[in-house]
Amino acid sequence: NAAGGVNGRKISYTTLDDGFDVQRAVDNTRKLVKDDAIFMVYHNTGTAHTAAILPLLEESRTIVFGPVTGATGFRAKFNPLMFHVRASYAHEAQRIVSQLRLSGVSRVAVLYQDDGFGNALLAELKQAAQGEKMSFVGEVKVDAKQQDFSAAAAQIERLAPQAVILGTAGTTFTSCIKAVLKTAVKPGFY
Repeated sequence: NAAGGVNGRKISYTTLDDGFDVQRAVDNTRKLVKDDAIFMVYHNTGTAHTAAILPLLEESRTIVFGPVTGATGFRAKFNPLMFHVRASYAHEAQRIVSQLRLSGVSRVAVLYQDDGFGNALLAELKQAAQGEKMSFVGEVKVDAKQQDFSAAAAQIERLAPQAVILGTAGTTFTSCIKAVLKTAVKPGFY
């Protein structure tokens, strides 16, 4: 910035909290694009959020750099305005399932949140398991908006897995692990 910025534009880093609410993400993005004339959105979080703001950003030709989502849908078709800096969910799923199989872990359960994010991860995990000729002992879905995961933990306990692959995020992730660890089973978590 001291030397005039990039092509005469000074860099300003602005953060707006969307509370992980899709509509607020859209409203915040609209404000940044229309009022602040931004040229790039950096490190936005959420699969549903990215999908919701993408039409605004494409219309304004605004760059999306490092979105925090590994969803395949954003990678299937080349978008010259989107720059990924993290692995895709598909790649992560392939590596996790392969590592479990190579380690001799055969009893694997999936615990996922029942939303776009969790269902995308589940689909990638199923495809990876099929590629490794492996099947899961069970799939347990949770509502990320609830606070009590004891019922899901009880389902995991009945499955008696050696490992649980989590398709969850935020406090759902940690709350699910805590709930499972209160049961008699002590699987590894991935």
